[in-house]
Amino acid sequence: MSRSSELLKAAADALEEGSDPFHESFLGKHDVTADECFDLADSIAMGARLVAWATENPRQAAAFAASGSAGMAMETITKAIAKINLSGKADHDSR
Repeated sequence: MSRSSELLKAAADALEEGSDPFHESFLGKHDVTADECFDLADSIAMGARLVAWATENPRQAAAFAASGSAGMAMETITKAIAKINLSGKADHDSR
């Protein structure tokens, strides 16, 4: 499992437990760097946008899921999401 996946899963666990994954206690416990913190925020935002889009577009979401997206690389998924124009922003690396 990649470091970014580990942090994202830990952040999801923290949120489910009612904790803030951007609080210094979480960041320190997981030795999160500033760049990782930005990436984590981008991933959480992308996930929230994707869930919102899927809620509003269940048929397209089902078709996307059925197309084999589970085996796609994160970069491919990110490009697909940008094509759907979920956020109106195609570039998440312009910090």
